[in-house]
Amino acid sequence: MDKKKQFVHNGIERMELSEYLSSELKRSGYAGMSLEETAHGMQIIIRSEKPGMVIGSGGKNIRKLTKEIEERFSYDDVSIDVQEVNNPKLEPDIVSHKLAQSLERGWYYRRAGMTIAEEVMDNGAQGVQIIFSGKLMGARSSVEKFNRGYIK
Repeated sequence: MDKKKQFVHNGIERMELSEYLSSELKRSGYAGMSLEETAHGMQIIIRSEKPGMVIGSGGKNIRKLTKEIEERFSYDDVSIDVQEVNNPKLEPDIVSHKLAQSLERGWYYRRAGMTIAEEVMDNGAQGVQIIFSGKLMGARSSVEKFNRGYIK
């Protein structure tokens, strides 16, 4: 296979794997993954807010996840390593998921945006920008931005 085609194919495969893990591990605070090819097979490093939920009781969830990844993506000898995120308030995937959950629970979008922006800034971020767009208040679509700190 041509190098360019192989590069694109690998990128698509990584994205599909990341989307699959995101859908499977959304309750555990999935923050991303890295994929490394070793001499023994594929090593997947999953970063999560709650690694205990990824592993499961007695490692049941991680064994099931390993088996499904081997079957679905046809990898040989997959090993999964789970790492805890140091500061989950600074991870964009976790923050956006929590923001979406708060909106689904019925929070007013301004309150949710300001609260999340302040929490992120309180945890040491240099700056944060949250953008809401769509039918926020009435029948017409609009855009709201919440900026805190330094935004380049």
